Amino acid sequence: MNVLLVDDQEIIIDSVKKGVRWELLPVEEIYTATSSLEAKLIFTNFEVDLLITDIEMPNENGIELAKWAKEKYSDVEIVFLTSHPDFKYTKQAIQMHIFDYILQPVKYIDIENMILYNKN
Repeated sequence: MNVLLVDDQEIIIDSVKKGVRWELLPVEEIYTATSSLEAKLIFTNFEVDLLITDIEMPNENGIELAKWAKEKYSDVEIVFLTSHPDFKYTKQAIQMHIFDYILQPVKYIDIENMILYNKN
C-alpha cells in the first residue's frame, strides 16, 4: 500500500511521518505534499492507495482534492485528518463516502489502526 500525506503545514506531515510506526504496517511508500497541486503531481507519477489529507488548505482545499482523486482514481481510499470539527465537512465526507474522518490532535495508534482496518 502506498500512502500520500497532504497538509499545508509541514510540521503536521513530519509529526505523522515520525510518530506512526510505519514499519508495523502494510505500507510500501509514504509520499508527502504541502498542497493539492503537489498531491496531484504525485498521483500522476506514482500509485497511491490511501490519501490522508487536511481539509483547509490555501488555493484548493482537501474536499476538492478528494473529489478530484475519486474521479481520476476511483479505488483510492481517502481519510480526512483535520483540526476542523465543522459539521459541514463531516457531512461532505459522508456524502463522498470518505473512508475515515480523524480529528487532530490525533493519537498515532488511531492512524495505525485505521490503516490496518483499511488493508483488511
